[in-house]
Amino acid sequence: MGRVQGTVEGWNLSKGFGFVKGKNADGEDEEAFVHTAELDGGVLIEGKAVEYETKTSERKHRKLTAVNVTGEGVVVKATGEELLAGTVKSWDHGKSMGIITGKNGDEVFAHSSAFDNGTLMPGKPVSYYGEAVNLSKPSKKAAMQVEGEGVRPIGAIKGTVQKWFADKGFGFVQAEDGENTEVYVHCSSISDGHLVEGKEVFFNLGEDDTPQEKKARKNGRKLAKDISGPGVKSGLAEAALLAGKKGR
Repeated sequence: MGRVQGTVEGWNLSKGFGFVKGKNADGEDEEAFVHTAELDGGVLIEGKAVEYETKTSERKHRKLTAVNVTGEGVVVKATGEELLAGTVKSWDHGKSMGIITGKNGDEVFAHSSAFDNGTLMPGKPVSYYGEAVNLSKPSKKAAMQVEGEGVRPIGAIKGTVQKWFADKGFGFVQAEDGENTEVYVHCSSISDGHLVEGKEVFFNLGEDDTPQEKKARKNGRKLAKDISGPGVKSGLAEAALLAGKKGR
């Protein structure tokens, strides 16, 4: 069989694989597995067109695998792993893509697949590793592994830090959920860091049966986890130092 015209069905950024779908020789829809190794360490962009060949993998229980993948749905890493810094210029929710302006003024494309399908917040700083080049459009650069204050995790709830007790390692966030729910935050949810009162954060609600979750439920509150945003600062020692200064 020759090259197949297809579409990217999905891509798992953290695991480095995804799926494409095209028509087989009988004209039927057929899905094929794609590993990042076939893309030189790059990624696929969901919903975009690709062209590829197929083979049956002996190592994947004879699963159909796509190889020699090209097209606008393919974004591969450029050489080098330089950490770059920039600011989010814009974000299109409908297309799940945006623009980041680098320190040198260059603009780079950023797709949600570069940060676990979250969104970007215009005006906020971000960092990203290397750059990527679209194989079908070599002049079009893209950011990969985007992190920082400008990244909002998928499904995250927006809120504001109400209170942080540095000496005890916990605090409270008021969620912007229509009910102004007060959510409990433990320092273990932010890598033993601390929160800055009055600042914006994003979080998900805890659903695990951890000691912190049990304590929150006992007091009639919910527990925040996966916390990020301008209101998050790392280092419990720094928080204790701040608390000492306030007490003087």
